[in-house]
Amino acid sequence: MDYKQWVRENLLEVAYSYHMNESAFVGCTPEEVHSVMKAQGVEYLPQIYDELLLLSGKTLAGVIPMCSLCSFDDLSDLKLDAVRVFSEEGLELPSNAFVFYNHLDHHIFYFLTEANEDNPVVFEYFEGKGIMKAYDHFSEFIIANHRDNLTYS
Repeated sequence: MDYKQWVRENLLEVAYSYHMNESAFVGCTPEEVHSVMKAQGVEYLPQIYDELLLLSGKTLAGVIPMCSLCSFDDLSDLKLDAVRVFSEEGLELPSNAFVFYNHLDHHIFYFLTEANEDNPVVFEYFEGKGIMKAYDHFSEFIIANHRDNLTYS
């Protein structure tokens, strides 16, 4: 799958649904992506997520609904926040996890980077419910969140 094209097409669909155009998205530089990887202690990012950051990493809060913390400026701290939240709940976040979504510390999404998968399984933590597999692939997370956003807007 050409993830660059897939991400671009899906971001444009999001933009058009809000009567915006492609210029509404501000991407990260490769150096910024690397800095986030370093901050979260991972050596690999799935291609689909890497492309998402490059195309719209600084405006992800507009792409992912109900996400108070998911854009570039927040990503470096998300793993530390998740470790703290999980610890308070008696849970452990895997060291190879990349945390990409946090809504008020009670709803967190992450994927694992160890397998070097380009479209990985997404795990979800929801306060009071623990950790569960949420989506078989990150692309399903993007599609589902866009669909949910259209439903609630």
